[in-house]
Amino acid sequence: MAGRGHDARARGRIAARSTRENVERAFTDLAARVAPGDQVWVVLVGHGSSEGDAPRFNLPGPDMTAADFARLLAPFRQQSVAFVDASSASADFAKALAGPNRAIVTATKAAGERNATRFARYFAAALATGAADLDKDGGVSLLEAFTYAQRETARSYEVENRLQTEHAQLDDDGDGNASTTPSVDAPDGRLAASLVLGGVPASADPRVGPLVAKRRALELQVADLRRRRASMDSTAYWQQMETVLVDLARTAHAVRAAGGVQP
Repeated sequence: MAGRGHDARARGRIAARSTRENVERAFTDLAARVAPGDQVWVVLVGHGSSEGDAPRFNLPGPDMTAADFARLLAPFRQQSVAFVDASSASADFAKALAGPNRAIVTATKAAGERNATRFARYFAAALATGAADLDKDGGVSLLEAFTYAQRETARSYEVENRLQTEHAQLDDDGDGNASTTPSVDAPDGRLAASLVLGGVPASADPRVGPLVAKRRALELQVADLRRRRASMDSTAYWQQMETVLVDLARTAHAVRAAGGVQP
């Protein structure tokens, strides 16, 4: 969808104007198509504002509030959701949309960061060029794209010797307390690392998608166990690690057998 004054060169990729009505229709259509275990990515690019406790994403005509998007996301209870608000004054979207199996990214960490943001430019580059693919698995995770865009945004301000007016944050543990330093070893970052665009080619077998999602979830369990090893009983640690590794090996085998690719 496109907002005000979109570039004519993008017309072939635009389905409709980004009015409130069309955005709501797009969410309704998407909810009817997705299956349990699917990933749902929503990326907002444009301008935002914050009035009292109602952060907004600006659209032609009536704007949409965080509460509006919370309502639209409600049907996606059996999917993993990546929601990226790359607009100005977007910080409060993180708390408003937090929930299980949701990774929420905002371009700012405070409602007072109202200047036009640069985060979207680098977030798009991370997904389009593969420059953020740190583990070289052929896909870019939400965490990798976030880290890349956050770093390049900061660098752009440094190069111009300007005060940075935006600071991206991410919440994916559902508590609404977003972090500016997420990682697989931190409370925020593990779900985002499992949400990946690319890396697994399309397959006619409907089992591939859920199996890949399960494999990535098990990989995150391994990382989580390693992070907690020092605080765990040694016997319990190895018992749990063995269980997860066996399940991971079986799942990876099932991905290959179903026609997917093991990164």
